[in-house]
Amino acid sequence: MEFSWRGTDASTLGGFINVLEQIIERDDPDEAAEFLIAYLAQNEHAEANVGYALGYLSQSQMVAGLRLFDVEHPFFGGAAEAAKITPDQAFAMGQKMGEKWREEQDER
Repeated sequence: MEFSWRGTDASTLGGFINVLEQIIERDDPDEAAEFLIAYLAQNEHAEANVGYALGYLSQSQMVAGLRLFDVEHPFFGGAAEAAKITPDQAFAMGQKMGEKWREEQDER
């Protein structure tokens, strides 16, 4: 799916994250809302995708983005919860999800 925001290609994960970083740097709630509306028009999972993609940023950027876009990360939760996640906890969550996925694959 092709998607761009104010002239920046956001159709790849890297481009999407780049756009999110730019919006977070500008700290403009109106722009964040406009972005979500535009992205939601093309993707019904816009809020979940934004929350997930914010997890690729530093913790401070992720928390700022979760607040700005008013979304949640699928594993870390909202901004208040995500601010408390340690690197070890994040790793453990990822490891647990990977193990669950592997078990599901083995059952097939």
